[in-house]
Amino acid sequence: MEYIRLEGPVARGVGGVMKTRDGEETRMLVSDLVPGLAFQDTVYLDGGTLTVRHESHRDGAGSRLELHGRIEGPREAELAAELAGLEDVLAGDLAGLIALVEREQGE
Repeated sequence: MEYIRLEGPVARGVGGVMKTRDGEETRMLVSDLVPGLAFQDTVYLDGGTLTVRHESHRDGAGSRLELHGRIEGPREAELAAELAGLEDVLAGDLAGLIALVEREQGE
């Protein structure tokens, strides 16, 4: 993912645009938010949706971050095949999120 631009502050129901690394922009929505614990975004694809839940869990002296994705819709099987390797992209995004949080905590 290259960027996400929201149309307002992060809150349930706020829409936006996500630009993939291949340059395609796609509509998205903050579909759930639990302040300080989790947020969920839903990306609208041709024939379905990709929903990714981002969660933070206390783990000893720090936190454990998790991402869970699911694809739904009439083209679910086709989209799953097209998005094969998504786990690698999410892992990279998660690593970037962890680095950001660690930088902000270090300041």
